[in-house]
Amino acid sequence: MTEGKPPQTGNQPQTISQAATLLSIALLFTCMGVLTSLNDVLIPHLKEVFSLNYQGALLIQLIWFSAFLLLSTPASLVIRKTSYQLGMTTGYSLTSAGCLLFLPAAWLHCYPLFLLALLVIAAGVCFLLVVSNPYASALGDSRTIHRRLMILHGFFAAGMTLAPWLSGPAILSYPPITHATQITTTDRLSLAETVITPYLLLALCLGGIAILTARQHLPDILQNERERKPAPKPQHIREQSAWHQRHTLFGSIAVFMYVGTEVLLGSFMVGFIKELSLPMSSAAMARFIGYYWLGIAMGRFLAPWFLHAIRPRIMLGVSAWLSLLMVLCGIFADGYIALTAITLIGLCNSVMYPLIYSLSMQNLSPMTATQASGILSSAGVGGGIVPLVAAVIADHYGIRGGFWVSVCCYGYILYYSIKGCEIATQETDNSETTKMRDK
Repeated sequence: MTEGKPPQTGNQPQTISQAATLLSIALLFTCMGVLTSLNDVLIPHLKEVFSLNYQGALLIQLIWFSAFLLLSTPASLVIRKTSYQLGMTTGYSLTSAGCLLFLPAAWLHCYPLFLLALLVIAAGVCFLLVVSNPYASALGDSRTIHRRLMILHGFFAAGMTLAPWLSGPAILSYPPITHATQITTTDRLSLAETVITPYLLLALCLGGIAILTARQHLPDILQNERERKPAPKPQHIREQSAWHQRHTLFGSIAVFMYVGTEVLLGSFMVGFIKELSLPMSSAAMARFIGYYWLGIAMGRFLAPWFLHAIRPRIMLGVSAWLSLLMVLCGIFADGYIALTAITLIGLCNSVMYPLIYSLSMQNLSPMTATQASGILSSAGVGGGIVPLVAAVIADHYGIRGGFWVSVCCYGYILYYSIKGCEIATQETDNSETTKMRDK
């Protein structure tokens, strides 16, 4: 058996292909960030246009993240039977179609149609999310998975930073509506139509990316695993169902809590500024949503440099503890001190999602990791449920009262970093269970 030039020449295209694929996934994360962050602009916008309370406006997040609960597992099944590439193409196509639905929703001044459009976009994001994390995990050295996911999720945060800054002033380009303001149905219709241009541009861009993705030649990792004959696996590779992995299931709860509090803080940012009675225009308030996500983007690009010296679970625990302190500062402080504390939580949040995701998928094969990705993506429904719970509290006790929900969320994430992400005990239990089943 020779190990000279033939293997080297054969491996070179594979390296280039993996680099191009990771670049495609980075673009995917950016698109998901843009689509998700626009919800934080839509909530105050549609709340004003349709005269909604916080519970009615937060239906946007409930619809969005309910799609994760309903469609992430079916999406993972489809992808496991087909390919990551088909999942990416399907995701981009659905998001493009959903953006186009914003046009009739605005023209008809129909809030339920806006919610339907968001549901279609969220369905597409489900496919993209289920594809992105396990695919990125499989493409590269398993020892650098934490850093690789951290950087890729930095592109997600970059998209979430750019969206409010670029689209916020266009969508929120009107004076605040108060009870004393006399506004006609025609005026409200024109206000609703401010979403048309941003979402039409998004629809065209996402449709183009869907066509390009369909024409690419991406590595089909799942097909290689399907064609591989059963063989003894290393002890650390765990092939059974992801539903049997304790650290994965506990991680799904942590994802539920994290996505919930992340969305809660972003969604309430504009309302919190108004509650603090700070002198700002609507466009300036939207920029603070961008500052919040800028902190997340900066942290995700900088944190990989510290993962060489800090264990992932320790970094997760410290971030959860700091976030908890910042929320308490936002609850009890006033003015710009409270606003700064809530905005800085973005920097603390930056490492949480990629670290929870990678810790939850430790020692899983690509096929099992794809199933686990469906479970973890379903847990993203916390982004709809947790803010809605906080909205009920905010309608009665103000937004500061709703922030106590975030305190509970960060408390659980702190627990997960200390105890929930451990897998040694579960490995022993699984081996004993397997022996009993074999008998």
